[in-house]
Amino acid sequence: MLASRLPIRGVHVRKWVMVAVTTIGGCTVAATPAMGASAAHERTYSVPEFTYTVGNSDQQAAPIPPLNGMPTNREVLVGGTFYGRVAAPATGKLHAGYLVACAAEMDASLAIQAGLSGFSELSGNLYVAPSQVSPGLYWDVVDGTVSGSATVNTTLKPGKVTDVKVADKDLKADTTGTLYSRDFRIEVDNCVGPLAVQPYTSINADTPGDSGTGMILGDPIQM
Repeated sequence: MLASRLPIRGVHVRKWVMVAVTTIGGCTVAATPAMGASAAHERTYSVPEFTYTVGNSDQQAAPIPPLNGMPTNREVLVGGTFYGRVAAPATGKLHAGYLVACAAEMDASLAIQAGLSGFSELSGNLYVAPSQVSPGLYWDVVDGTVSGSATVNTTLKPGKVTDVKVADKDLKADTTGTLYSRDFRIEVDNCVGPLAVQPYTSINADTPGDSGTGMILGDPIQM
């Protein structure tokens, strides 16, 4: 199975060529069953020289447990059908993607303070376990004294809307072009609260004289 990964400010995407198993395991964040296919959304535009149409349908989403087990990481497999057509004499280009928005984004920072005195041999280890709110601080001291503390500071800020692009396709005149997206994986890091994923299809149509653009949004998927 081949995958491609694209980092986008806390959002990563992977597109799997094979269809993944849709069994959903439990995780700390409430899991949602796979959602049924959405109804079609379509819009037709007219300009002086031609008409053009853009649409999407059969949008589905299946949340999956994050691989690292962190409750603030969210992963979902999405899929759908994106299509467009342009009337002669125009040609065009189809664009498919998802708008991804988390309600709030969490930032965490680690602060360490330590004091050492009178030692001849010292070794130390600091670790932060995913299941712990506070990190552990352990020292092995042959002689002397050591003191220290570690704290984790967290802040919340409003989530941002990220444009996750799926693919583009050239459109010939008087021909419907279709993009089929299956098991497109979206990963959102440091997400607190609901996550929304909304599919979109946009189109550019051109002739030597006129150009046109258009866009249609699908139903937002809440998780």
